[in-house]
Amino acid sequence: MTRAERLLRLVLRLLPRGMRDEHAEEIVDAAREEHRRARRRGRVARTAFWPRLAIDTGRALWRARRPTIAAPRRRHSPGVGREVRYAIRSLRHTPGTSLIIVATLGAGIGLTTATFSVVNAVLIRPLAYRDADRLVYLTASLERDRIDDVRFSGLAFSHIRERVTTLTDVAAVAILRQNLTGLDRAEQVQVGWTSGNFLSTLGATPVLGRLLSDEDPPGTAVISDALWERSLGRRPDAIGRTVALDGHAYTIVGVLPAGFRLHLPGTPPEIDIWKVPDNWWQNGNVWESPTGGGLRLVGHLRPDVTLEQANLEARQLASEIRGRVPQYEENGLTIWVDALQARVVGDVQTPLLLLLGSVGVVLLIACANVMNLLFVRAQGRQQEMAVRLALGSSRTRLVRSLLVESLVLATAGGSLGVLLATTAGPAMRSLSVPLPRLASSGTDAAVLAFSAGVAILCTFLGGLAPAIRMARLPADAALGTTRATRGRAQQRVSQVLVVGQVALSLVLLIGAGLLGASLIRMQQIRPGFDANRLLTFAVSLPGTSYTWPDGTNRFLRRFEEALEHLPGVESAGVIWPLPLSGGQWLNEYVGGEVRTGDHVRARQHLVTPDYFETVRTPIVEGRGFAADDPKSVVVVSRRLAERAWPGESAVGRFLETNPWGGTRRMQVIGVAEDVRFRGLREAPEEVIYLDAAGWSWADWQVDLVVRASVDPLSLVEPARAALAALDPNVPLARPREMTSYVADQLAPGRIALGMVGTFAMVAAALAAIGMYGVLAHAVSMRRREIGIRLALGSAPAAIVGMVLRQGLWLTAIGAVIGLVSALWLTELLRAYLFDVEPTSIPTFALVTAGFTLVAILACLIPARRALRIDPIQALK
Repeated sequence: MTRAERLLRLVLRLLPRGMRDEHAEEIVDAAREEHRRARRRGRVARTAFWPRLAIDTGRALWRARRPTIAAPRRRHSPGVGREVRYAIRSLRHTPGTSLIIVATLGAGIGLTTATFSVVNAVLIRPLAYRDADRLVYLTASLERDRIDDVRFSGLAFSHIRERVTTLTDVAAVAILRQNLTGLDRAEQVQVGWTSGNFLSTLGATPVLGRLLSDEDPPGTAVISDALWERSLGRRPDAIGRTVALDGHAYTIVGVLPAGFRLHLPGTPPEIDIWKVPDNWWQNGNVWESPTGGGLRLVGHLRPDVTLEQANLEARQLASEIRGRVPQYEENGLTIWVDALQARVVGDVQTPLLLLLGSVGVVLLIACANVMNLLFVRAQGRQQEMAVRLALGSSRTRLVRSLLVESLVLATAGGSLGVLLATTAGPAMRSLSVPLPRLASSGTDAAVLAFSAGVAILCTFLGGLAPAIRMARLPADAALGTTRATRGRAQQRVSQVLVVGQVALSLVLLIGAGLLGASLIRMQQIRPGFDANRLLTFAVSLPGTSYTWPDGTNRFLRRFEEALEHLPGVESAGVIWPLPLSGGQWLNEYVGGEVRTGDHVRARQHLVTPDYFETVRTPIVEGRGFAADDPKSVVVVSRRLAERAWPGESAVGRFLETNPWGGTRRMQVIGVAEDVRFRGLREAPEEVIYLDAAGWSWADWQVDLVVRASVDPLSLVEPARAALAALDPNVPLARPREMTSYVADQLAPGRIALGMVGTFAMVAAALAAIGMYGVLAHAVSMRRREIGIRLALGSAPAAIVGMVLRQGLWLTAIGAVIGLVSALWLTELLRAYLFDVEPTSIPTFALVTAGFTLVAILACLIPARRALRIDPIQALK
């Protein structure tokens, strides 16, 4: 090192601290090299080289380091507020890109937040009960008949309550509907028939009066806030008032709060009246029955007891109950204990998590699009970043500044997403899908925290990689010497992101395609009856006024005749349980090839003679019921006839069953077409139809069906008036069109298809936009090359083909990855598909072809732009 160079380095060390960094020596070296080249060209005399070098180096240092000379006076970095203001000013220079990023993030975060609000309300948020984490649900099953969730009998409940040691506050409830009179008007209400400690076990707190207790005598009741409002106008004198349920008097002792709901498996959440056990039900005292009763049991797990210990005791209690009741011993009664919340959400947990995973895929695709846009934006700011580095800005501060810009964009997108989720909330809560606690979903603190977390995640997923890449710019980036290299590197990253977007979008589109094919198959199902222009409603005849079966049968026949005389009514009939309503009545039968000991069960339904004509279920053999038939005749379904008497006529044959009480020998007079009573997804079951004239029940709701030649709902009020003329204390309940029951069967599939289809369409659109962005950027990077090709006479088709090949190559790679992934992931949908395989080749092929067409359209726009390049301007 020469003396002059040592002198210059000494001068550098004497300069202010803000001027001493690695770039100062780079400037000295650059100045030295420039003067050496000048000296070789003879432009600088040898004797004047070192003075001129020192002068030029000083000038270069002054120009490059002037903003940092005052740096020692500010020892701290710029504040967050200043960084945010700078980020906003920077984003305002590219308003179009910024708005696209905010809209993309808003769509992704909005869909994710709306879905999470439902998942939070249904799966995560604890039940609104006292010590909800220790509440358990007791389940009984019959192993011999493979029947799960059997209702407990009164004897079983009493035995468990007396002997259990791992649980406290074991309580029971049975759900039924009864006629309420004594208020403004008669109505059919949902009744919770409970042990005295049931409400206190759940931790309910009355807003008026008190709760039920084990010491309360029969005839004591508590009402819901909804009934208090609609029938008593929230009057405080409701306490002590007497009402009647099916003709029996009940005294109101309390009112429950508005937010109290019943959350048990298979029960409606809205209960109008809660009453203590009594024996005023004509069908029997369920609280003393050894085998029947329909009771659901809940309890509190002791703090020092685990579920495993409770289940060990439950198995022992089941063994003791089997020893006391021979029927339970024969059927193989088992009992186990589960956490209540896990049982309430058990059937919907998997589909909701799949839905959340689907929207998470959309969010990832949105983040990939944002990353691509930020890469393109960063490419345009490369010169700016290089100058900031040359002026002394640290690489850490560059990363921080770019992340702050990403955070500003993510905050704006998150705010837009929360707004979209809040707007979509009422629509999601109005969905006719049986999700527990769906009505309580909304934007609360947990949802806002989730949205904020997603926004921060989007900041790092979308902004960290572009920020780090820009911070790694070399020192000569300001001179433009590495632009092509950086452009190619960015293109490779963007292409990888587009391939991932294509793969993820294809998985969602295939899932939506499978759900759509399943829904189409379900819509083509013939349920075994004609639901069009069919009105249904329910009535319940109290045992205090009507004896059964004669009294109830006479009333129902009179009501049928009154309905048939109404204008617009073609025919009317009675059935219980109604098809697709969820009700079922199962009993074993013996007949033909079905022998004693086979334990074959069939559905049983009460019908009147005009029922088959009204619902248009054809009688394929024999005849239906007649008015003078004895109670010992039945009509069976085609499936039962084929099983019991294969290849033979079932008419005139005999079978044995026990519709109510002891076993009876019944003669088959007809065979009806199979009907899907349980649901459209379920295969038709074996059915035995009983004439309601011999088996009509009191204190039990039955359903009437009316075939109309006009709008079915226009007959509701005339039917209600006809019923009131016969008995004003018997209300007409739950009027609905039969088509609505069919729609309920299709609703889950339609909702799932709608949501997953929406996610898939958004994902496909984002993937297409991402591909367009990558190809458009590639065309801009190859602008000079394309201009030269055009100038040399390249055909326009060749230019278009070049762009299309690049886009279709990315699509092909993404499609292969997506198809392989879909072959594995669509297996998760098997339980939700109907008559469609998760690996349906037509669906895979159709979806792939459709997405390829979308990809071609996305590629054509940059291809057309390439053809409009002016060769002269490109060469300049």
